[in-house]
Amino acid sequence: MSNMVVQVREENIIDNDIIVFKELAIADLKFLIWNKKKKMLDIDDPDIMKLWKININEKEEYKLGYLKEDNIKQMFNGEFLKSHRTLESYFPTDQGLVAKNIHIIIIDVSFVAAGKRISTFCL
Repeated sequence: MSNMVVQVREENIIDNDIIVFKELAIADLKFLIWNKKKKMLDIDDPDIMKLWKININEKEEYKLGYLKEDNIKQMFNGEFLKSHRTLESYFPTDQGLVAKNIHIIIIDVSFVAAGKRISTFCL
C-alpha cells in the first residue's frame, strides 16, 4: 500500500485547459493523479483507475490490506467515485476534511484483473 499526495488547486491545468475546482470532475482528478504518478501507478490510461471515497484515520490504514472491491462499502462506508461527477459533489468545500484521515483510495486494476488481493494507493 502506498500513500501519495496530489495537489488539487482552485485552478487546475488539464489538457492545456484551466479547470476551476468547482467544475473539476472525478475524470479530471484521475488525470491529475495519473499525470503526477504515472510511473508509480504503471498504467497508460487514467480512465481505468477506480477511485473510492472513504474516511478512515491514517492509524487504521492497515485495514486497507484486507480490502476486496466488493467489501469497501461495508468496511469503510465507501462510495465509488463516478467519473462524470464533480469532486466537490463528493467533498463539498463548506465541509472540512480531517487532515489525518484517508479520503480517497485508488484500486489497482491490474490486481483486480488478475484476481489478486487489491493493492491500494491512498490520497
